[in-house]
Amino acid sequence: MVQNQTASLYEFIPAVEGKRERLTEQLKNVLPTVYQCIHFGHDQYSERHANHIVDWTKTTRANIIRDYVVNHIKEQLQGEHEVRFHTKNRMFLVIIGDKIGLRFKKLDKRLKSANIPTRQVRSWRNGTLIIPELNIQELTCIDVGYVNDAVDAGIDKVWAVVRGKDPLVFNLTNDFSGVIMSDLFTETNLPVDSPFTIRADARPKKDNGNQANI
Repeated sequence: MVQNQTASLYEFIPAVEGKRERLTEQLKNVLPTVYQCIHFGHDQYSERHANHIVDWTKTTRANIIRDYVVNHIKEQLQGEHEVRFHTKNRMFLVIIGDKIGLRFKKLDKRLKSANIPTRQVRSWRNGTLIIPELNIQELTCIDVGYVNDAVDAGIDKVWAVVRGKDPLVFNLTNDFSGVIMSDLFTETNLPVDSPFTIRADARPKKDNGNQANI
């Protein structure tokens, strides 16, 4: 279940000797860009494909938005110090300092993605993903994703979710809707009956085969 004590997202950056402060600064630089790219992707979809909203499935719409977001992330973060991109079995990651992995996703109201529960997806959700081809044996796994509004027409909130046995959630919409300050990312305190509460016994919905590991 979601841990409810007040915390900062930056507290969960790996305590790597000589690198934690630098990783914190890099994450502070990267997260606002990813947040802006998510909104950019939605804006591009609305401007270019508004006439098809009723014609396409939710999966098709999500995949188109995903492509706009990922391409814009690559454009905006290309050349950023100690930031690199990696696609592992169609899972696109922004990797910071080889210690933090950011994945962009559309999330449901439980703040979970609709992936097929492959071994890779389970490892990500458990916070245990390793990337041997990059010599990465430990990675802090963070989903940066959006939840749509009630009519599925636009973004309700953007969240950062630190994956692991007890996921931790941070409301980026509240943090980035005003002036960006250094003490952002206070963990959201969620009531037990909140639709956003992730319960320990939650099970992934049966997949319909349409959602890829992206």
